[in-house]
Amino acid sequence: MKICNDLITNHTQMNIIEKYEKVINYLYPIIQNIPRKHGIVKKQFIDCLMKQIQLFNEAGKSNQISKMYLADAGLSNVRFYLRFMTNKNVKALTTKQQSYTQELISDCISLMDNWISHKRVKGDKISP
Repeated sequence: MKICNDLITNHTQMNIIEKYEKVINYLYPIIQNIPRKHGIVKKQFIDCLMKQIQLFNEAGKSNQISKMYLADAGLSNVRFYLRFMTNKNVKALTTKQQSYTQELISDCISLMDNWISHKRVKGDKISP
């Protein structure tokens, strides 16, 4: 039974990472073209974007719900940077770029929510 559960976890993790790769493939070239005057935020945004893969992998390998919540929180950080970069004072991203990226991220978020709820149903003790 454990092998079957591990396969489900690995499959879910792979799906999330595949969806998230679409986010990176779309956003990374755009972020690279952000003007130099936004250099600090640009670097932090790229770090946040790339760190998310590590969070997904840690959540999948440990199969701990706390790590899954960290990965979910990481997606919220990415969404924050998207909103910040689209802000009228910054204008590093267009609203079309933001909305398309938000659509891509929402796929990842729904998969994360399913993964967490599946873990909850199995009887793991959680305190949200």
